[in-house]
Amino acid sequence: MDYDFLSEQFKRLSLPNQFTLKEIDQRLKTRYLASSIDISYFEDLSKDPHACYADGVAAYKVDHPAILKELCERETTFQQRSIDEKQGWFNYDPVSERTGYIFIESKDHIYPSGWTVRGGSALLYDEIIVLSGIEPQHMVVKESFYQQYLRALVFAGYIYE
Repeated sequence: MDYDFLSEQFKRLSLPNQFTLKEIDQRLKTRYLASSIDISYFEDLSKDPHACYADGVAAYKVDHPAILKELCERETTFQQRSIDEKQGWFNYDPVSERTGYIFIESKDHIYPSGWTVRGGSALLYDEIIVLSGIEPQHMVVKESFYQQYLRALVFAGYIYE
């Protein structure tokens, strides 16, 4: 991937460095036809040392058949990435049509501070990565974290190679 080119595309998008909870809610409900579900669906996260269930502010379910079909079709397009990308969240195998569940944490009730994605597809995971945003100090083309973020933008359909 040409990360300089992708970075220029990203900068032209004028996406916020971090999306608000309200913007995330709107994006999930309009783009993925997600429905809000009770946070208690993720109650088992209270025992997870890497999650902060007490900071849970929203939970969603993505189960519309047309959306799941689209995610799986787009996933097939990017199947090669689990072979090409051997690090981080991109080492994720494609899945069949499955309901996706999203749990969002927030310490300030304005911006997300953490999240958990279950089921769905890697593309849904990429969308959450994009919606989580990136801090300006990490927007250095040679930095692997920024490269991973740029790949998530490509896979989620915000920018193109």
